[in-house]
Amino acid sequence: MRTGEHRGYTRLVFDWPETVTYKIEEEDEKFIIRFEKPGQVNTDVSGKNIQSISVLSEDPLTVSVAVPAGAKTRSFPVRSRIVLDVYDPSGVASAVKTPSKTKDTRKAAAVRPAVKPQESASTPDEQDLQNVQKAIRNVENIVAEVLNKEEREIQAAMRARANENAKTGGESSKVNEGANANAQKTLAVEEAAKAAKNANMFTVSSTKSIGLAVFDNMGQMWIVTDRADTLVQPQVSGPDSAYFKPIKTSDIQGGQSHVSKTMPATYMRGRGGGLLWNIVISPDPHEEIVPVKAERQNVREGRSRGASLLFPFATPRKVMDIKDPLTGSMLKVITVEDSGDFTGRGRDYVDFTLLPSSVGLAIRPKVDDLKVDITDNGVLVSRPGGLTMLPVKQVTNVEKRDFATRMAQPKDERRIFDFEDWRMGGLAALNENRNIILSSMNGLTKGTQIENLITLGKMQLANGRGAEAIGFLDYAATEIPELKQNPEFLSLLGVAKAFDWKTDEAFKDLSSPILSDYEEIDIWKAFALADLGDWQQAYEVLPANLSAIKDYPSEIRNRLVIVLAEIYLRAGERAKAEQLFELVADSDNLNRAHDAALRYLKGEAARQKGDLATTKNLWSELADGKDDLYRVKAGLALTRLKIDQGEMKPAEAIDNLERLRYAWRGDELESTVGYWLGRTYFESGEYVKGLKIMRDAATLVPDTILGQRITGDMSALFTDFYLGEGLDDVSPLDAVALYEEFTELVPSGEVGNQVISNLAEHLVKADLLDRSADLLTYQINHRLSGDQAARTATRLAAIQLIDKNGPEALQTLQKAEGFMKDLPDDVATPARYNELALLRARALSLNNQTEQALNVLENLKASPDNNRLRADIAWRSGFWDDAAYALEDVILDENISLTRPLSDEHAMLILQRAVALNLSGDRIGLANMREKYAEAMRQTSKSRLFEVVTRARKNAELADRRTLLSTVSEVDLFADFLNSYREVDPANPSN
Repeated sequence: MRTGEHRGYTRLVFDWPETVTYKIEEEDEKFIIRFEKPGQVNTDVSGKNIQSISVLSEDPLTVSVAVPAGAKTRSFPVRSRIVLDVYDPSGVASAVKTPSKTKDTRKAAAVRPAVKPQESASTPDEQDLQNVQKAIRNVENIVAEVLNKEEREIQAAMRARANENAKTGGESSKVNEGANANAQKTLAVEEAAKAAKNANMFTVSSTKSIGLAVFDNMGQMWIVTDRADTLVQPQVSGPDSAYFKPIKTSDIQGGQSHVSKTMPATYMRGRGGGLLWNIVISPDPHEEIVPVKAERQNVREGRSRGASLLFPFATPRKVMDIKDPLTGSMLKVITVEDSGDFTGRGRDYVDFTLLPSSVGLAIRPKVDDLKVDITDNGVLVSRPGGLTMLPVKQVTNVEKRDFATRMAQPKDERRIFDFEDWRMGGLAALNENRNIILSSMNGLTKGTQIENLITLGKMQLANGRGAEAIGFLDYAATEIPELKQNPEFLSLLGVAKAFDWKTDEAFKDLSSPILSDYEEIDIWKAFALADLGDWQQAYEVLPANLSAIKDYPSEIRNRLVIVLAEIYLRAGERAKAEQLFELVADSDNLNRAHDAALRYLKGEAARQKGDLATTKNLWSELADGKDDLYRVKAGLALTRLKIDQGEMKPAEAIDNLERLRYAWRGDELESTVGYWLGRTYFESGEYVKGLKIMRDAATLVPDTILGQRITGDMSALFTDFYLGEGLDDVSPLDAVALYEEFTELVPSGEVGNQVISNLAEHLVKADLLDRSADLLTYQINHRLSGDQAARTATRLAAIQLIDKNGPEALQTLQKAEGFMKDLPDDVATPARYNELALLRARALSLNNQTEQALNVLENLKASPDNNRLRADIAWRSGFWDDAAYALEDVILDENISLTRPLSDEHAMLILQRAVALNLSGDRIGLANMREKYAEAMRQTSKSRLFEVVTRARKNAELADRRTLLSTVSEVDLFADFLNSYREVDPANPSN
């Protein structure tokens, strides 16, 4: 017998092992309940509307229940239980505010038949513990069968009685029923209108009563009706109604299906039933709507098969087989008459998947012989050999610890964790304690059940089992989301995630403002940050007072101390790290991994102290040890140490690191080894190979601090290579190959521009003009602007002219002029425009546009560069008169002294003008040249040629023009101007 408080009444339940008939007699302020069978009850129960209970007889059982004056009752059977509801007397307010506050005294004894002794429970053997361990991984299946089950059955029985009364109650009942129906319909319409005001709503109506099922199938909302003889078309209304259209309607066996889209981040619920249905879709969850919970039946110890699953629906109508066009599989859909019958969120079972349903239920079978039947008790899911279900062991005769009493005791305000108390006997008692707590779930209120789940989470965490703790805590938060606003609960969840390596989530939880007052939390934030690779921030948040760690159990303390000691060592706080070492030095639970970690860190502490001999001894032992992780970490650290000490050559270091490279895979350590291997290759002169290995290392840890560090160091090595003196020691082809392989490493801004300019200069020196031009073209098209772009474009045009590429030079000069137009006058000076004009004239001449080239030069002021280019163009084009005049200006510009020996260049200029005069037929000019320069030319190697070219009478040696030209070697008079761009400062190419 047990009691429970509800809004407006107290419920008294008699639990019989089998069905029993009874009678109730009403007397002054008490009720007499007479059962037809003998039995025994524990009368030590109470309730707001139950003043006392006494047993008048045990054979047959007769019970007297004293109630307040004016209290009314109702009673009804539910299977083998007899339910008596005692209503509040008129004018008495209910003391029960919400169902979640219901008082439950279920631990009082149930009705025991007098003729049948109570059986003692058996204790599970060790072989069954694995089944229990699997069962608790899905905590929902453990407690689901006890939550709301009884209330659902009682409501179903009440509806059945109401239906029976409606059939036999006569005309008066029909009138009342009609009035109630109208009132309910009005209320339903008002609720639907209220819901639809801020939500979307599907309306399904018919002139005949229809059954409905509504469920989510892979992102599609299905509405299934179970009558084919009615015209039904769902209507959708609301602010997002267009989103759900079109609605695809299909005829199915025995009804219709209507398919639309589901809307992300919304909730669906059904309202109504029979002739009028509403499906409300809202972003707000419907917390007051409780789905029907499944009941596992025939689950036996030691057997994984043989069970069935019952959904105690009150109004199931039809089982419909519908082919899913998305998967091709058959769905089993159960329609219902009332929106209160639904299964809610989806679940995955061994033999089938329960789809999320807001009305009725829908199942996707995983086996061919799955059966779904409608029974008197609801919807039964089974198989011929039974469903595969994991049993939940029931362990009795042991009481759990009173955690509520413990939590009420005073504790240090700065402490939030009490791991030692939560261990509950440690790992040796873990399974037994877990089974004791789980076995007490039946008969407890929901709040007590959630409290026990939290207790299980604490116990698992205190014994170093983060993943198991998360399972219990997550389920508790699902049932009561407000728990995440509790500092103790949120800290438990954060630490459990940190211990399960879910450190990004852990840090988010531990950084909640509600935990800011707990200094102890900062220790765990540092722990999480270290695992995320943010050692600097970990050091910054780590509090000075770490005394709390001393009281932690070894399962927690050892792992925590090792991480915190590394934080201190990375920050150079060796003394603090050594103090932490003392907390684990004498631990009995220091496993091999923790022992290896401790020795590795002690080696680093010795290195920082200058005791390199101790460091090498510790790391050498680990490098040859059995722990895979620290064999690699120590091997890497030892290799780096010997390189720094000059005890190992790069080739030997590369061999060591290559072996370590494949000894550990899959996390940041692999990336760290790859980083140092690549850097060693790079520093040994294998630039491309080194950067490739470093890039592979960074790819393994994207979006991490280590990945950012590797990428940053790659960019620094790359940049220093092109800005330093080492570039001159590398062939231009190797330099450009490295650049093209790692273009992404070119830094932005001025430094990147300098890198490209230096490489371009390096290529120009090697006469790789086309490759250099490609780099400079990329710069002016994508990186540079303003004056810098104008100067680089000018230089690019000159390089293209050196490469005899006139057409591209003209295009580049056009870009340069465009950049110049946007510059102020004091920057875009006439001298710079004159420079562009000279280059344009040369480009035109290369394109055989001689007239246009000479016209450009005619519009410029006379200058040595102008004269040389004019002479060069005229000479190349055979304009001998123009060439002779221009060469005369060039000779004058050179200010040649006849009192000193002529240079080879001056001698060639004089000879070249003599040839031009000869070919133009200017005998007078030729005679003047002979008279003026004959004496000076006799002192040069060109004396014989000058004598022949300037002789008054034609010589047979100069019979034609080709022979005459051959006497003068090809000379590019404008070459010096263009070649000045080869050696110009790349940062300022026009100066």
